[in-house]
Amino acid sequence: MDSDIRYVKGVGEARMKLYHKLGIYKVGDLLCHLPRRYLDLGHPVSVAAAPLGEVAAVRAMVAHKGGEQRIRKGLSLFKVTAVDGASTLYLTFFNGKYAVAPLAEGQEALFYGRVEGTLTRREMNNPLVFSLDDQGLIPVYPLTAGITSRSILKNISSALEVMGQLEDPLPGGLRLSHGLCTFDYAIRTIHRPQSQGEADIARDRLIFDELLCLALGLGRLRAGRIRETTVPMPPADLKPFYRALPFTLTDAQQRAIGEAAADLSTDLPMNRLVQGDVGSGKTVVAAACCYYAAQGGFQSAMMAPTELLAGQHYRTLTELLAPLGLRVALLTGAATAKEKREIKKALAAGEIQLCVGTHALLTGDTVFANLGLVVTDEQHRFGVAQRMALSGKGRGVNVLVMSATPIPRTLALILYGDLELSSTSSLPGGSPSTPLSSIPPSGSGPLGTSAGTWTRACRPTSSAPWWRKTRRGIPPPSSRPPPMPRTCGRAPFAGIRWASSTAG
Repeated sequence: MDSDIRYVKGVGEARMKLYHKLGIYKVGDLLCHLPRRYLDLGHPVSVAAAPLGEVAAVRAMVAHKGGEQRIRKGLSLFKVTAVDGASTLYLTFFNGKYAVAPLAEGQEALFYGRVEGTLTRREMNNPLVFSLDDQGLIPVYPLTAGITSRSILKNISSALEVMGQLEDPLPGGLRLSHGLCTFDYAIRTIHRPQSQGEADIARDRLIFDELLCLALGLGRLRAGRIRETTVPMPPADLKPFYRALPFTLTDAQQRAIGEAAADLSTDLPMNRLVQGDVGSGKTVVAAACCYYAAQGGFQSAMMAPTELLAGQHYRTLTELLAPLGLRVALLTGAATAKEKREIKKALAAGEIQLCVGTHALLTGDTVFANLGLVVTDEQHRFGVAQRMALSGKGRGVNVLVMSATPIPRTLALILYGDLELSSTSSLPGGSPSTPLSSIPPSGSGPLGTSAGTWTRACRPTSSAPWWRKTRRGIPPPSSRPPPMPRTCGRAPFAGIRWASSTAG
């Protein structure tokens, strides 16, 4: 498993470089490069039975193979006629010299592709060609230019031929209690299953491994965070903050503030996500936390992904916190050298209670006197190293994340316990929801637009703001097809060395 990929039969220097582009360096990486889907060649159909508009495997004999026709520079096509004794299938290959070359007149083959044409004339463009020996499910792998799924499968088969029983990282009792197959069976079967049932059995085992590996990793992260301690912030009275607000907090906002305040008062660093729609009041929750920290003598930092968003947060937080005696500063790349020096000097002296900024907060000469709270807006816009760099400017820093659109990694952190969740699920009173309207095809909509256009209405105003746009040629959301799910092409334990005393 740890041998270099170059030692696999059929892998030379050129192919090794292609595998490196796919993140494959060792034999174990190659075996754990999993198919993203399968081509079903187990039920080939006749030409006449091939369903129009659908993908099918058609068995036919090559009756005529035409020569290369050059359409223009860089584009050529080959036309092949195939028959099955009753009907004719017309095949077109674009730049398909290497696909057509092995075909000979009188040879039977399986042609896999989307069936087009009419009821009386069946056609395929750029079909995949397989021999009659290719049966069952054919794996399709994540690729890069210069390598094919067939060559990857050939290299995997060569590697498996010389390898013995693959060591199973799961204890036997755990595996049997969950009704899972062995790791050896899963790896060997996932690359060439005889049926969809076998593929599902292997897939279930590898999915279990992936989730277990993720849970163990997040468990270690959480254990490390629990071992890390921080100075608990003394209880603070938030009534002055509430009285200074020009509006009444929603129940969800009050609940989120209470949950965050409870975290700040313990000796374990807070790691909490405040999730809610745009306009649901996440910034007010962050402001309350910054006020709470300031009452205990701690500084806060808020990092935003853009200077525009940082400026918006700065103005909002200044309006909320400046009347309460907190000094708020804005540190971005647009600030002059003199302004940056003055702000950094005040931060180091503890004269600024809250600093809002962008990546400028991460510079080495930005020093806080007593940083106790870091607020990150839209954390997926920052790298892990960047977020850690800001938290590293204090000891046991509490972290509050705000997001309207949690990405899958953030959701995984919530599900597996490394990130606590607070939700501002309701909009403040008087805040209208943002409606989504579809323009009728007749063109009689409120904006007088033509068919096939749609618009997202902004909050009601006396006049339409400049950002109200109609997007032509884009179908309404209700008629769009759902996005294709992304699948992982790698097994979870690839490249991991297993010790006898650990499971992760």
